[in-house]
Amino acid sequence: MGRIRYIAVILALAVLAACGRESGGSHSTTAGPAGETAPAAVAAPGPMAQGVPMVMPRCDGVRSGGADVPPDCTLVSRDRAGLTFVVRHTVDGNGRVESLRIEITGTDGKVRQNLDVRPGDGTSITSSAEPALLDLAGDGRDQLVVPLGLAIVGNVTYAVYRATDAAPEFAWAGEVVGFGIDRTADGLIATTSKSGPADKYTDFWHFADDRLRPVAGIVRTYTADGGSTCRADTEGVRGDSGLSDQEVEHRFCSATLVATGPVR
Repeated sequence: MGRIRYIAVILALAVLAACGRESGGSHSTTAGPAGETAPAAVAAPGPMAQGVPMVMPRCDGVRSGGADVPPDCTLVSRDRAGLTFVVRHTVDGNGRVESLRIEITGTDGKVRQNLDVRPGDGTSITSSAEPALLDLAGDGRDQLVVPLGLAIVGNVTYAVYRATDAAPEFAWAGEVVGFGIDRTADGLIATTSKSGPADKYTDFWHFADDRLRPVAGIVRTYTADGGSTCRADTEGVRGDSGLSDQEVEHRFCSATLVATGPVR
């Protein structure tokens, strides 16, 4: 009887094994092209699977600060050049962003240019904001704007790089300071900053010979009752407008500022 039981067990195991082969066992499958079956997807073991890197986030979606190391990110221009900018961060031993390497590629995927950006005084980048593309010149091409430093009162130092159809490589065009970068109705660039709660300074710029040049500056002083007065800035940006202080006040104190954005 023991031998018969043994043979019966062996036969039962063989039948179960055969059924498992016919049903595909416990391995899941997914439908492939034309009804074929393919192995179920396997999660990537890390940031890179079979040589394919993870997709970088867009720079306008990155929010970093404090001790966090910002992730590398990308910018894609919708202007007629259609360039892609890959922003990589070099971090020092203290976790501060030391510099940026910005790789610029064309629509063919070929690298056109590498920009190494860091503050001119050799310090680390203290602004947590990421580079952006802005149409500052109004010429249908995006300029590359890189935040470098953040002051205690909230002013940001921006480095501006410009390329044109005639000069396709991005070159440093200058630096401006403010909460952001706006434009006026007549096409000037405007940056507003502050030194305290009462005074706000607005500087007006334009591009000349592919460099940012000051045009004029004004100071608006706010009073306790909510009012304000505006005057020409006689101590800061004088600019090359050729206007008298009264003419600067007449033209720029009533100027409407419009937020800038990339070419759409």
